[in-house]
Amino acid sequence: MRILPGGARLAHMASSLAPATAGVGLGSLAALHLVWAFGWRFPARSRAELAEAVVGAPDMPSAAACVAVAAALGSAGAIAAGAGGVSPQARSARTLIGAGLVARGVLGAPAPGDTFRRWDARLYRPACLLLGAASLLSARRGIDVRK
Repeated sequence: MRILPGGARLAHMASSLAPATAGVGLGSLAALHLVWAFGWRFPARSRAELAEAVVGAPDMPSAAACVAVAAALGSAGAIAAGAGGVSPQARSARTLIGAGLVARGVLGAPAPGDTFRRWDARLYRPACLLLGAASLLSARRGIDVRK
């Protein structure tokens, strides 16, 4: 085991936790979108309230759209967590995932509803920045899941 100075130790710990952070975070979001596809309305009291909070519209997207988003998030989570190992393609995919999430975090998402904008500022954008940074760190680090 190497002994690292304080700042290097923190950077090493962050890069070690990055794949798990990105994988668990994106995987959790995939699961949430999947249960929304089947009618669960957490964290709202009604489907209309949920739609306003998560898409800024009066109606939720279709179940198929929720399943598609869940599949994309689940795939991104698996890749960010280490699927594909250290291949250049896997590292490029992690970089693209991270860059997309960081862009979403910085730029936000246009939506007409005040409720969505409030949730976006307080939760969605910071979560995108965190998961994007974790994905970028995992791309930089390189993950060999065969070990």
